[in-house]
Amino acid sequence: KLLRVLRQPATPAAALESIIEDRIKATETRKYGINPSNQEATQELARIAASKNIPAASLGPALQAARVDQQHWQEHGKAQIGWRGYVA
Repeated sequence: KLLRVLRQPATPAAALESIIEDRIKATETRKYGINPSNQEATQELARIAASKNIPAASLGPALQAARVDQQHWQEHGKAQIGWRGYVA
């Protein structure tokens, strides 16, 4: 559901790959003490949405309409921003 909101391929295989990738990234970044906050996760998701030309004001309602759990999108945002900090 999150992938659809972010206008990314949303096949079952893509969804599974995204979940696995997020978990690997989160595990690796935690090993090095990289623990992004919920606020950073929200900012990261807004950055991703902006890169897909999704207005920030419509992101929250789109996530709610798609029934994307807040914990899920926060974990996704934390994994992305944490990984970027890890590889930088």
